[in-house]
Amino acid sequence: MNQQRAAKTALVALLATLTSLVAGCAASNTAKIALEPIAGAQNHRLAQTGPKEPIGSVKNGIRLIHPHDQSAIAAPSTYLVGAVEPGSTLTANGQPVRVNAQGFYAHVIPLQVGSNPINIVRNGAPDQNFALTVRRPAPPKPVPASPAQILKASIEPKQNIGAQAGDLLQFGMRGSPGSRVSVRLGNRTIALQAGGSARVKADLDTTFGVQFQRSPGGVKDFYSGFYRVNAADNWQNVRPEYVLTKNGVTVKETSPATITVLLQPFVATTIDDDTIVRVGPGAGRTTPLAEGVRVLVDGFVGNSYRVEMAPGKHLWIEKDVLSKETDSGTPPTANVRTINIENEEGNGGRVVVPLNQRLPYEVKQELGPNNKLTLKVYGATADTDWVTEPSTAANAVDQLHGSAAPNKSDRAHNPVNYVTWNQLADRVYQVVVNLSGKNQWGYWVDYDGTNLVLHINGAPNVALAEGSLRGLRICIDPGHGGREVGAIGCSGIKEATINLAIAKKLERILQDQGAQVIMTRNEDVDVSLGERVAIATAAKADLLLSVHNNSLPDGRNPWTEHGTSSYYYHPQSREFANTTRAATVEEVGLPDYNTRWQNLAVCRPSRYPAMLLEVGFVINPDEYALLISNEGQERAALGIAKGVRSFLSQALYAAPAAR
Repeated sequence: MNQQRAAKTALVALLATLTSLVAGCAASNTAKIALEPIAGAQNHRLAQTGPKEPIGSVKNGIRLIHPHDQSAIAAPSTYLVGAVEPGSTLTANGQPVRVNAQGFYAHVIPLQVGSNPINIVRNGAPDQNFALTVRRPAPPKPVPASPAQILKASIEPKQNIGAQAGDLLQFGMRGSPGSRVSVRLGNRTIALQAGGSARVKADLDTTFGVQFQRSPGGVKDFYSGFYRVNAADNWQNVRPEYVLTKNGVTVKETSPATITVLLQPFVATTIDDDTIVRVGPGAGRTTPLAEGVRVLVDGFVGNSYRVEMAPGKHLWIEKDVLSKETDSGTPPTANVRTINIENEEGNGGRVVVPLNQRLPYEVKQELGPNNKLTLKVYGATADTDWVTEPSTAANAVDQLHGSAAPNKSDRAHNPVNYVTWNQLADRVYQVVVNLSGKNQWGYWVDYDGTNLVLHINGAPNVALAEGSLRGLRICIDPGHGGREVGAIGCSGIKEATINLAIAKKLERILQDQGAQVIMTRNEDVDVSLGERVAIATAAKADLLLSVHNNSLPDGRNPWTEHGTSSYYYHPQSREFANTTRAATVEEVGLPDYNTRWQNLAVCRPSRYPAMLLEVGFVINPDEYALLISNEGQERAALGIAKGVRSFLSQALYAAPAAR
């Protein structure tokens, strides 16, 4: 009771004009979460830069969380989110606003280009209002037909480029419609076409997983073209010159970017472990590389190096995580003579590919009937005569040292069934690691000297049959914290606070069932995304589960888009995310917002199944009321725990494949 009184006092201090709202919240145990003053954060979980004034301004008994006065919102609508005294009525610009029993409200406001005044009125009294203005920016204006001009800020490319013969260069700019436009590059002239191909949509963007077009298609003032570099081109820091002619008037602009032809590639080496590798400059990720991996650089765009993995195969790495070799006498190439299957210390296995240097690689994971990991080693050529297993390799080493080590030759806990290899293409050596069962429990790649090692975790030894989670190490990550507050709910409670409350209850439930729980934070402190992953990795967690609650960007509707959702990155985590979401939906009773693949930092580690769960939406008034209640948090924690157990029950008792 003392804790409840203290929390209620904090609530009164924060919402001094809304004492009835405090009473309504306390009736549903919301006072168990202390409300803190919120400042400097937006209502969107991914946005970190906040307004100049505190969040949750109160005027005439109306608390408004979103939007903020004088906001610039580049969307066709925004939504109002906030709180009033329970039993109050609201209108916004004369339209009724939906207010729930706890006094929490949400309402969609359509926006016109330019200034949009919004007036919220409480209980029909004009003097009990909250007035604000938001602005919807206008799309870029078309370039006038005259005078003849080039918009220099629109010129593409914007970054310096290093290319080789055979590469395509793309050029673009905006200028007066109806003009003749070209680019001069050294002694080359490339004509640019107006509007581009009718089959190509311009100015596309994506928000919340949905693609949209920011401005009308078929823009008549945009000119584009391309050119393939040939062997005679030898440009060194050449700046393209754009030339536009209309009605006898010619204007020119020089690009801020330079074009250089690289006559020879060079070797660079990764500086750190987990070097980020992308499939294009700033584009999607692929397998990260260990420290000391040698790559062949044959181009660049801005600060991204293009590395040739094999003929016709390129990936991209940032310049600042590579060290250029000044004395390279050997390219990144090697012959593979043997593959060794070994037992990992504890419960797991590893596949070792001995090399003479550290070469780049990629890993692809597949589950189901063809449960396997496919390892591609770039720069490698097959000269393979041996594939050894622990019963031979380990015993041979033991014999040399005059000792016997039966545990090293025991294959009972090694998830590797067998491996096959093939030369997939020139300088692409492929190893297929066939695994037992239908599930995988994590993998990672590193180097031991110049030996490439693919580590594969075995299943955790959990005593489910005894009704216990004993033997399970699970890392629980309460999302956000400290300066990273996350989304803000209708009455001003931070998502970070709700996440931690649910996570602490989940910790208790799992510990009571015998699991070892590792928390990434136990209070409202800053923990970086990298630190959260590192905590789980250092603890050798079997599972990583990040607890969050959701929000929406402008242009969406909190009353129609809401519920429980989950997210994963690697195939090994999909069923974990699916099962946990389904159990949470069943226990909490919120709508099922489904499971989705998403590129999230806490889901990207491959060493263990990892997922992120969004229990509900803090900008949906009804879900928010449940999420800040003690009952709602207990139900969420219980649902998550049931999901973890259900996943383990399915995954651990899958029939193993025959060796």
